[in-house]
Amino acid sequence: MGCTATVGSPARLRSDSTSVAMTQAKATRVVCINNPHGLHMRPITALSQRAKEFQSEVTITKDHHRVNVQHIIDMMTLAVENGSEVLLEAVGPDAEAAVTAIAEIIEHDFSKYDEENIVRSESPPADAPSS
Repeated sequence: MGCTATVGSPARLRSDSTSVAMTQAKATRVVCINNPHGLHMRPITALSQRAKEFQSEVTITKDHHRVNVQHIIDMMTLAVENGSEVLLEAVGPDAEAAVTAIAEIIEHDFSKYDEENIVRSESPPADAPSS
């Protein structure tokens, strides 16, 4: 179930200067989820927060199911597992920047979310007695 996409390859990143509603650009990119835990709550929250920084509407599609990246619960319904290919699309004035920013989190920043989670789960609770 490995990805066939070459993540970040120029052929996978397209800007469509054809206007959507005459003034809005569109950008798309196929990315591979390379995280043993897939898309879980912590990285989905990061993706959602990052998407809210742009004027463009950013969506993610898996198996013909498309959701807005800003909607955390909808993102969870995709059940994106490790090795999955997803399509990122953005429509709006900053579409290219939005797709690039979301793709960078997926391609490079996932490990920090899992490391933070692992450190927290291995640390004793603050009120635990010391030995």
